[in-house]
Amino acid sequence: MQKEAAEARKERGEAVAPPASVVSAEATPSAASEKTFAPGNAKQQWGMMNITAGSQMGLDTLSQELGRFEEVKVTRYNPAIIKAYYFREADITVYLNVGQHVISHWRLGRASE
Repeated sequence: MQKEAAEARKERGEAVAPPASVVSAEATPSAASEKTFAPGNAKQQWGMMNITAGSQMGLDTLSQELGRFEEVKVTRYNPAIIKAYYFREADITVYLNVGQHVISHWRLGRASE
């Protein structure tokens, strides 16, 4: 499903991150994410199960489920298009495409790229 969404974004001329940069619930965790993952952290588990690329989920909904957030300066993407928000309680960084008002992707831990 993510592959189809990426292909649709490519057809519309939108930037698409390489698949290796996207963390999903189905992905095998890397050594870094294994250290970051907090078993029993209900907020993190909610994020892993409910945050999907392309979904229209705003900061209000995310903060209700994941707790307070802080904006993280992005280093790999255009900061006028992609904004990153780190949710400390869930230990997840969510990237939002502010032009399209959709979730771009997410990562475990505090990340800037």
